Amino acid sequence: MMNSLKDLRLKILKFNEAYEKGSPIVDDFVYDFYKKKLEILEQNEKIKISENVGSKALEPSSHLFPILSLNHDFGKNSIDGFIKKIEKQIDPFPMVAELKIDGVSVIATYENQKIICLKTRGNGFLGENISHLIPFLNIPNKIYLTEHLEIRFEAYFNKKEFENPRNAAAGILMKKNPDSKLALLNFAPHNLYSNSLIWNSYIQLREIFYKMHLNCIEPYKVCYNIQDCYQYFEEINLLKNNLSHEIDGVVFKVDSKEKQNVLGSTAKAPKFAFAIKFSNSFNISEITQIDFQVGRLGKITPVATLTPTFINNRSISKATLNNLNDLMKKNFAIGDIVKIEMAGEVIPKITEIIEKSNNLTQIPVLCPSCNTKLIEDFCPNSWNCFQQKLNRLIYFANKNGLNIKNLGEAQIQFFVKENILNYPFDFFMLKQNIYNISYTPNWLAEKSFAKIIESVEKSKYCTLEQFIVSIGLPNIAKTKAKEINLKFKSLENFLNANIKSLKFLGEKNAQSVFEYKEKEKFWINKTFEFLKTDKKYEKVSLFNFE
Repeated sequence: MMNSLKDLRLKILKFNEAYEKGSPIVDDFVYDFYKKKLEILEQNEKIKISENVGSKALEPSSHLFPILSLNHDFGKNSIDGFIKKIEKQIDPFPMVAELKIDGVSVIATYENQKIICLKTRGNGFLGENISHLIPFLNIPNKIYLTEHLEIRFEAYFNKKEFENPRNAAAGILMKKNPDSKLALLNFAPHNLYSNSLIWNSYIQLREIFYKMHLNCIEPYKVCYNIQDCYQYFEEINLLKNNLSHEIDGVVFKVDSKEKQNVLGSTAKAPKFAFAIKFSNSFNISEITQIDFQVGRLGKITPVATLTPTFINNRSISKATLNNLNDLMKKNFAIGDIVKIEMAGEVIPKITEIIEKSNNLTQIPVLCPSCNTKLIEDFCPNSWNCFQQKLNRLIYFANKNGLNIKNLGEAQIQFFVKENILNYPFDFFMLKQNIYNISYTPNWLAEKSFAKIIESVEKSKYCTLEQFIVSIGLPNIAKTKAKEINLKFKSLENFLNANIKSLKFLGEKNAQSVFEYKEKEKFWINKTFEFLKTDKKYEKVSLFNFE
């Protein structure tokens, strides 16, 4: 554990130092992942390294007050958790919400109305002195306040100036020799530090900034309840791509200075403010486990269990690794740090290894369900493989198939284990075979089973199209099933069809459908004998089991 903490600390220090020198070596989302991992690893440690992680300023200059970072999370739903923490001590409202500009923090020191120093944030206590750049920057040299104070600015370029505005801003501020593009930097003020009581609320502070002719962050919103917070976040999420500058979220701050003082700060972040970042269509996670699942047609699919992460406001903890060949080719393993993206905005997919572990993944040669030797990445054991059988029966009964209600996956699995469900036609003999079970679980009371039987009886009155979907033909869903129904008119005609007459499905599909129906004719025919596709459903008695 200690080695992990030490390695992680050194890694983050390396990231910080590169960033402060103007040459970031990782993206924000990669940095956020490692920082969060460090915090989790040291939860039980007395000395929390993450609270002091920061780069060392090359030419140190101390700040008047610690320049803290903000605690943050992703997505609108995270707002609630932060608000509840604050509510344990005070009523947080009103709060001020404003854009989280994706720039670089710089701190300007003023005394007797004049700027006397400009520093980077550094490690929050010491920053690097970059005062030599002041003449080349559009930062106020004089203000109307006479107190000794510091103003924290976010320095940023507009999107049109650079492909990566934030990295460009960090890089140009670290150059020893002034660059002509320094004049293009914008400076947005978002805090003022002083031993004098200059402001009583954040709204008042913004008015002070306006009076100094500083470009405050716009638009902002005063939130009087959590619904106001949600609304502003959603509005900005829609607006963000139309802004001239990069933002990566929204900052929420308790307005009252008195309440801020009551809440105080931790060693690394204020308790009265937090940032909610926008969920990306990708994120970074770590593979913690790799399992091998058996599909209903026998395909072996490796599935990665991940450290939970959010993508598009969804919690993601699993991702398929496609197939065994892809797994071997890309060499995924437990401990890999990976990039997760959403394929078609629906399915989590690992697209890149950010950092490779030293672990190896053992590729199975036997089916993980029935121990049959695999043929490439398929189990050939069909209905004798428990997992294949279970998945086929679940598919047959689900809403896209015969839609047998009141019969979920857990119930189907019980009946399979009790050996009274082996093929789809066994659904229609549950009423007779129920007496063969070895024990009666709590959910299998008389009334519950009666509802199952009613659903089974009702499912008999289906269309041929529904039945064609339910039998699980490869790559045949509703649209293709409708085409099969229109072409062949009856199940008998379809089961007797040759490859040539199936060509309308596409050459590859025709071959796989033909092979499947030939192999599965026995149970398909027997199941169809129970159906009443040409009759109207008549309600059965719920309790007539004799």
